[in-house]
Amino acid sequence: MPGTLHVHNLDDELIARWKRRAARHGRSTEVEHREILRQVLTSEEEPSFDKLAAELRKLTKRRKQTPSEVLLREGREERGTPLSSMPARLPLRDPRRVLRA
Repeated sequence: MPGTLHVHNLDDELIARWKRRAARHGRSTEVEHREILRQVLTSEEEPSFDKLAAELRKLTKRRKQTPSEVLLREGREERGTPLSSMPARLPLRDPRRVLRA
């Protein structure tokens, strides 16, 4: 379904450049605007999960990581859920161990 886009507070120089560009291409400013958006947004690649995960690992590389089983166990103990009611007990990892990808 077609939508409408309103852009406010554009710089006068930007508008002048937009009009010149539209004239060079023999289009109205509205058609030129649609074409600019189409070109920019279709050429932009959505990052994959693997790429995002790699970026996150880079950002958190030097932070101390706590294994999830330690966090789960602590949460269950805080809520008073007896560990014996859990289906399986996983061995605890050394909480000082930092996981590396």
